[in-house]
Amino acid sequence: MLGRENAVWIRELLTIISDKEVKMSIAIPKYDEICNLEEDILSKRWQIIRYAIAHNGEKGFAAEYEVQQLIRSILPNEYGITTGFIIYQANPNYINDNKSEPELTKQLDIIIYDAIKCTPLIRLGSCDVVPIEAVYAYIEIKGCLYKNQIKEIVQDSGSIRNITKRYYYETAGSTNAILKVIGESNENAYPIRAYVICLDSQEGLQADDVKIELEKNIKEIGGNSFISGMLVSGNSFLFSHSVNSKDKNDIENKDKVYLLKDKPLMRFKWRINEDLSRFFRIPSEWTPALEIYSGNIINHNNYPSASAPTIIH
Repeated sequence: MLGRENAVWIRELLTIISDKEVKMSIAIPKYDEICNLEEDILSKRWQIIRYAIAHNGEKGFAAEYEVQQLIRSILPNEYGITTGFIIYQANPNYINDNKSEPELTKQLDIIIYDAIKCTPLIRLGSCDVVPIEAVYAYIEIKGCLYKNQIKEIVQDSGSIRNITKRYYYETAGSTNAILKVIGESNENAYPIRAYVICLDSQEGLQADDVKIELEKNIKEIGGNSFISGMLVSGNSFLFSHSVNSKDKNDIENKDKVYLLKDKPLMRFKWRINEDLSRFFRIPSEWTPALEIYSGNIINHNNYPSASAPTIIH
């Protein structure tokens, strides 16, 4: 048997060893280096796809999968991530004539939506249809960014961000709800965020050239054309800031694009989380008014329900 002194000594020794193991286990992770490695992995995965797949369509699907995995690792689970179409009510007089005329956007590589208050309207396996009422952002994926693609990227952002009208039901008492419309004016419009992820870029295409082309096209196309963030993997991160339309000095920055060449993936991670955290949230007492996408609209005057006919807009 061990003597009392030996037992005490062993206990002290084990305590010292345990403390050292704890200190070693809580060493601060090298976040910057990890982000750099993640970016390297993304670039290498794209190279594998290029070497392994000849068909452009399948190559695109493989690239989308890699980027979706990355985005899922970046964003909290409150954000749904899918590919497909955004559906929206295209009839500007829907409130007055109660005629449903939904339309779809072009197919989008990644749609980011509110997974707490809504699900896709239609799930098709290979793609989904998501109501604009739930959408926060979309991401366009480019295997390789070419200079002549930049104008189309900006045009697409203007077209998609121009869809601002959203319909919700707001609870009113224990049995009724009020149809509430937002996005009819600039004061309560929330154009969705537009992002681009490029896994590579045209040989000789410099980050400064991309910045110049983005600024030029955003200014020429105007309207809601706007790029919240563009990641060119292993090269650069470009982004725009929203401006205060009531501040004349700030309005001058409307078409400005900012360029960061250091640690682009890390910058993208920070930016997308910050942007989405500040985006409009569906209030707890609201729900998306999904029946506006049905041709069989209920006449609430004849059939009272939780969705009452009272309208605020």
